[in-house]
Amino acid sequence: YRMQLNNFLQHRFRTTQDLRIGSSSTGPGHALQWTVIVYFRDNEYGRGEGATKAIATEIACQFALQALMQPGNGH
Repeated sequence: YRMQLNNFLQHRFRTTQDLRIGSSSTGPGHALQWTVIVYFRDNEYGRGEGATKAIATEIACQFALQALMQPGNGH
């Protein structure tokens, strides 16, 4: 979903420059839990959690894409 999100932002807003993806992890090193948050123009549009950073990123990007596809979002 990350690539789809980038493609959507490039098509709709003509930029991906305002996209920011933040991540953090909690738990012991052998069992980290990742949280990833997707921001566009300083607004949160997606949040995902998972056992790996990649999984959490995909979930967050999926939610962000769904949210930004709604009329009026992202402006």
